[in-house]
Amino acid sequence: MVLGMINKIQQYLDASIRHIVVTVASSGIVSLLLVGGRTAHSTFSIPLDVLENSLCGFSKQSLQAELFTETKLIIWDEVPMQHRHCVEVVYRILRDIYDSEKPFGGITVVLGGDFRQILPVMSKGVRGQIMNASLRHSILWKHIHILNLDFNMHLNHKGHENANFANFLMEVSLL
Repeated sequence: MVLGMINKIQQYLDASIRHIVVTVASSGIVSLLLVGGRTAHSTFSIPLDVLENSLCGFSKQSLQAELFTETKLIIWDEVPMQHRHCVEVVYRILRDIYDSEKPFGGITVVLGGDFRQILPVMSKGVRGQIMNASLRHSILWKHIHILNLDFNMHLNHKGHENANFANFLMEVSLL
């Protein structure tokens, strides 16, 4: 996902309308480029050796869980390089925290990245294992609404960014 866009969304929601936005990335380098960003593993306490039945390393009663009850948006960049079990772990903990059957407990989650370019990182994995580790093979895939970035806002800047941005946020139901 475009880092500048992630930072603008995060800053707008945090400063203008006081919504808590959690920004994470799959790699430490990209997380440093995000405003307030951290790695997904550290933010959600995802085990390093994540398995199908793994759990996040915090409880429903923790301070970490309390942060997520106040969160309006989670933006996770570079998600295609992450094993699907990492996303599924977060999916389960948020449903548990919110006591909700809704995907991710009802929090809006933006999963960014180029699904045509990056595959999950697997040590000594063969093609079939790597493909099966992809988010596209997750039980969550049916809940994912795909949006393609095909309009360059920087090239078409006409001074109406606030109205356009507000319309964008309304479309993704954040306001």
